[in-house]
Amino acid sequence: MNKHTSIIILAAGNSSRLGRPKQLIEVGNGTLLTKIIAEAQKSQAKDVYVVLGYLSDHLKKIIPESVKIIENEHWDK
Repeated sequence: MNKHTSIIILAAGNSSRLGRPKQLIEVGNGTLLTKIIAEAQKSQAKDVYVVLGYLSDHLKKIIPESVKIIENEHWDK
């Protein structure tokens, strides 16, 4: 991956089929979202973005400051 590539993690949905927020499922010593972010940060991508919608205020608290957040206010559409 080159220094002009960015990674976008889509985490805006409410996981209605699962019945609970997929982003917060525990995986090892973290959540699915934090594990995905950690893997993205290991890459050589220039930036890592996370798109949030459902529970965005709660999810922002577990996202590292180095990750750029995009809020989708219309995530349910």
